[in-house]
Amino acid sequence: VVRHAQSGNNVDWQALVQHPKLTEKGKAQAKAMGKLLKKNKVKFDLVVTSGSTRAEQTAVIIMQELEQTVPMVVERNFRERNVGVNIDKLGEKAREVQEKFSQWKHSLSDDVRWDAVPNNVKGLDLSNFETERQTAERFQKALRKLQEEHPGKSILVISHAYTMTAGLAALSQAIPDSQGSVFQHVSNTGYFTVRSKHIVGENTSFQIVHSNTKGTQVFEKGK
Repeated sequence: VVRHAQSGNNVDWQALVQHPKLTEKGKAQAKAMGKLLKKNKVKFDLVVTSGSTRAEQTAVIIMQELEQTVPMVVERNFRERNVGVNIDKLGEKAREVQEKFSQWKHSLSDDVRWDAVPNNVKGLDLSNFETERQTAERFQKALRKLQEEHPGKSILVISHAYTMTAGLAALSQAIPDSQGSVFQHVSNTGYFTVRSKHIVGENTSFQIVHSNTKGTQVFEKGK
């Protein structure tokens, strides 16, 4: 499971768009991920994305670097966590909200935790706000669906930061740190490898066998 590469929204939170595309750095990150997978002789039978532009672009570039042609499908349960904010209407307050959101002590609870948002942006519609637990549950639901429909197959999934952090915390049964957080932030092209285990008569279980939440390192010219 790989987080999409850097998009325009990751660079400028005050100029958010609904369907951001990859930046030049993001394209380089995706290429680097493809090269890493190729170096390790990883082969895929299927590619699954959340359906977002940035996820699909990341998938295409990775597979081009791998020189592999396989089916690519969309699974919406891998989409980014819904924080109840209509970014097209948020405008200049986007950075303020994002900064507050990133400071929360995340845990797999049903707490909305929206009280951390400044009073002057509390007029937002939060009816579709997803808790960490809800996000983790749909992430695992998507994994179970893939296991049932494609048993034994090697699958590349391109997902998103908050969805992956919730999923990783749930799958690894993480223990909260001293700050009460069970989350490891997943950077652009950060990833973890999941192995499924299915025993007849029992529920499918998943195991994290490797993770690198820092992603591929790409240095821009002049830096």
